[in-house]
Amino acid sequence: MADLRVRAVEYSTPQSAGTPFPIEVRLNNLESTAPFWGDAYCESSGTGGHKADVTLSVLSPDGSEVFNRTRETCIPVNSFDHLGGANQIEEFSLDLPEGEYTVSAEVDAKHVSGHDQTQPQTLTVESGTSGLPDGSDPQTGGGLPWGGSDSEDNDGPLAAVDDLKLLLGGILLLLVLYILSPYAEIGSEVLAR
Repeated sequence: MADLRVRAVEYSTPQSAGTPFPIEVRLNNLESTAPFWGDAYCESSGTGGHKADVTLSVLSPDGSEVFNRTRETCIPVNSFDHLGGANQIEEFSLDLPEGEYTVSAEVDAKHVSGHDQTQPQTLTVESGTSGLPDGSDPQTGGGLPWGGSDSEDNDGPLAAVDDLKLLLGGILLLLVLYILSPYAEIGSEVLAR
């Protein structure tokens, strides 16, 4: 089973009607190693990863689907430079008429089981809006600051285990640095002589 997550869906709101705008879907692969072979394996920038389909859906206020795109991507395995953030970012471009919309995203692992989705979030499209180029009021859904997912239906009661591991790892690192701090003082005194 692949451990893939949709970390966030990001965009600015309100957007301007009739003007294309981007929506980013931020993905994470919590696996520490990629599949060794087979159809699920892929490479992204020299790092092994997992093939997946990422889907962005936009619904109108009456519930009808106005945008639905699925694309295949390669989500590299977790590494220290991706810790707490997205391993892969997929950008979709939309052009919608004026109205209130609901946006959601999901990821499905290819050739094995593994699925995650975000909670629906609101997107406002207004006529004559400039799309707020200063970045005010960015919407992010499905992500906690340390890279966890706030979706309640991820994996049931064990969904927060990954968040807890990251938090405990950070606390452990701070504790080790605190314990080693007197030795840094001794080392600097020896080098100063």
